Amino acid sequence: MKAVSAWIFPVLIVAMFLIPFHGSLAQAEEIPSGAVRICAEVAQDRTARHARDGIYVRRVSQRVRNQANRPDAIELQKLEQLEALHQQRKLPTELVEVQANSDGTRQLHYLRPIVILERCLACHGPRDKMQPEVRELLSRRYPDDRAVDYRVGDFRGAVSVRVPLEK
Repeated sequence: MKAVSAWIFPVLIVAMFLIPFHGSLAQAEEIPSGAVRICAEVAQDRTARHARDGIYVRRVSQRVRNQANRPDAIELQKLEQLEALHQQRKLPTELVEVQANSDGTRQLHYLRPIVILERCLACHGPRDKMQPEVRELLSRRYPDDRAVDYRVGDFRGAVSVRVPLEK
């Protein structure tokens, strides 16, 4: 049971992070600029709230919109691995790994892939197909936005969760 209990906590964190988040996005579908606010503000608030508890959780991608979501070296390696698996049509629903830190501590690293859905295209699809208000809002908030021109089914990135483990 220890192996299961070691990774169940990050799964719960992802659920707490994503379920209300995606519910809010679904409600904002009719007003895509509302979805931008949810991604820009609500997700960042949740990330900060978990960080206060010593839990690292955020969305990462190789094509970032928000520079705060730029992957670190380990996340980049995992994103490349997930992208390759996606290309082979073998994308897992999650990756779980225990990592040793340089200070002798260990952490559990959990990644949950994000794949583009139809509703994601309002903000992540081709710029010329976005509603003008969304395009303007994204340009204003994220002048270096690279998280566009996706198609349904594309690999977008992952939710990355790190939880410190007891020695």
